[in-house]
Amino acid sequence: MEKGKNEMQHVKVSVVTVCRNVASALEKTMESVFVQTYDNMEYIVIDGASTDNSLNLIKRNSNRIHYWVSEPDKGIYDAMNKAIKVATGEWIIFLNAGDVFAAPDVVERVFAIDHSSSDVVYGDCLKEIDHRLVVIHPHAHRNSHRMNFSHQCVFTRTSWLKKTPFDTKYKLSADFKSFKQIGLEKGVFEYVPIAVSQFDTNGVSNTRRADGLRENIRIIWEMDTWTERMRLLPRIGFTYLMCRLRGNRRSGKN
Repeated sequence: MEKGKNEMQHVKVSVVTVCRNVASALEKTMESVFVQTYDNMEYIVIDGASTDNSLNLIKRNSNRIHYWVSEPDKGIYDAMNKAIKVATGEWIIFLNAGDVFAAPDVVERVFAIDHSSSDVVYGDCLKEIDHRLVVIHPHAHRNSHRMNFSHQCVFTRTSWLKKTPFDTKYKLSADFKSFKQIGLEKGVFEYVPIAVSQFDTNGVSNTRRADGLRENIRIIWEMDTWTERMRLLPRIGFTYLMCRLRGNRRSGKN
């Protein structure tokens, strides 16, 4: 259902960037946020005590950042939890350093749609493959052994994450646990056919995939019923094994 502009702009959206020592990537992400056409948006930057030019960049743009801090943290999910605590938007999206919105009107287009019955709204991602941008469509939401969408392309009701922040004992898959928990608690997931962001393929979860899959296995054991474990673990176990074998071949290990 389309809304009038005044009603649409009433919904406040928090955009969060967490970063550490990635000034050039941070600048790219900031510019992507600053050109958004959506009026009712706050921008939060959580910096992990960077020693490069990141802090100078944040200070130069502080008039366009609603909240920022630069201090040591215990990892990416600890930093994201700091942002959740201070976020005042009804919805929140994590666009980390190196990620960019797919277009200047992304947030406006997403919230031109009525999401009053939804708790998680997710869209498509753009990924550069062979020097061209390809649209990556998410899987339909279901209780799964992996993320059904990329966290850079999902808007979540902030109230859910304030109630159940990211579990920092997981260094790579805490977002997988959070969205699994929302699903198990009957949260409503909604897909919108809009390219939300282009994600940085140099991120931690992309470069440490086997470690992330191992954490997913632990989360399934922790959260799912025996029936669901029997359904999900063979799938992720095979993927994990193949990932490890490919990694061993590249590193020359037997």
